[in-house]
Amino acid sequence: MERLADRVGMTTGNLSQVERGTTAYTQNSLEAIAEALDCEPADLLMRNPADASQLWAAWTALRAGDHKLAAKMLLKALAEEEAA
Repeated sequence: MERLADRVGMTTGNLSQVERGTTAYTQNSLEAIAEALDCEPADLLMRNPADASQLWAAWTALRAGDHKLAAKMLLKALAEEEAA
């Protein structure tokens, strides 16, 4: 989350709020996040995170070297959610 926030010029807190939907995103921030994640802006909007098949599709679409980073980010997000 910190690396992504740095790459898109946001604070981790603001990026987290955008991710959770508590703060609106702008077109510019959506495009910056998509570019940093090497995807299209629509990819960030069209996936339902509650749909396990879509989550698996997102996982398999990652480049091989990005799986470890994605797993770390997921575990960190889950730990933060649990602590809240």
